[in-house]
Amino acid sequence: MFAHTFSLKSLLVILCLVAFTCPTLSRAETINRIVAIVNDEVITLKDLHDEGAMIFKKITREAPPAQIDNAMRSARKELLSTLIDRKIIEQRAAKLGFAVSDQELNANIQQMLDAQGVSKDNFEMEITRMGDSIEHYQAIIRAQILQSKLVNFDVRSKVVITDDKIRAYYDNQFASEASPDGFHLQQIGVTWGKNPQDKTHEEARQIIDKLRAQAQSGKNFEELAKSKSDLPSAVDGGDIGIFQKDEMSPYMREAISAIKAGEISPVVEAPNTLQFFKLVTSKEGKLVSKAPYETVKDDIRKKLYAAELEENFHKWVQQLRGQADIKEFL
Repeated sequence: MFAHTFSLKSLLVILCLVAFTCPTLSRAETINRIVAIVNDEVITLKDLHDEGAMIFKKITREAPPAQIDNAMRSARKELLSTLIDRKIIEQRAAKLGFAVSDQELNANIQQMLDAQGVSKDNFEMEITRMGDSIEHYQAIIRAQILQSKLVNFDVRSKVVITDDKIRAYYDNQFASEASPDGFHLQQIGVTWGKNPQDKTHEEARQIIDKLRAQAQSGKNFEELAKSKSDLPSAVDGGDIGIFQKDEMSPYMREAISAIKAGEISPVVEAPNTLQFFKLVTSKEGKLVSKAPYETVKDDIRKKLYAAELEENFHKWVQQLRGQADIKEFL
């Protein structure tokens, strides 16, 4: 969501482009000029460049020369909208007396580093290597924490998922008579290889066994897949869709042959991967089998909660925008 600061070389490229589109302004005037006013607080072109540094760098590196001006203009417009939203949220937080202490900021960053198994020194070296600064990164994290506090107060507390909503989703989305024949599957996998930097087969086995135990104990499968699976399906919460039996690889058929809807399969061997599956629903001919309501109720609640939270968040931002005095000059 947030971009990194850019190198001097990239800055000079961007300044040249901006100066070309605004030939009557000097370089200093261009970089310091106001591009928006939000309730008497200003956003400058420099703020915009700092926020979109990596995006602008990517455009200057990859876009065809004839398309650079349009791409830069579009990127600046989108980034300005993001900065306006952030400014409105910061102002709302200040009005309510929310703040983020240095101790809270440092604890949050350390928690993230611990979760990733990264040392503070290595992390700071990587930030510097990417052309960013620790101060800029801290400012981003501080803004995220502040937004989270405000969302908890203004939005999250108002999201309620009733049992009726969960039951309606279950009846609608989990197999019905109109469902296509096949087996709806989710997967989690851990890869291994022969390169020194890869996990060994034994290491992969230890990890996948722990993940399967967590899935069997009731941990949300989608969240587990997103955070732990090495497979491309991780971005979709492990969901790989509906398969016919003749479309499955031998190891997939082996995995689901002994389980019912709602259950977790044994771990199976795939090429350089150890995997297990969850059978969400299945239908063969007129026989429909679906995961029992109680086994998926919590998963559905979390899915509906996340969707409603996101929808309410966007409505909330638009409401704040409607109450703010915003002037744009980009």
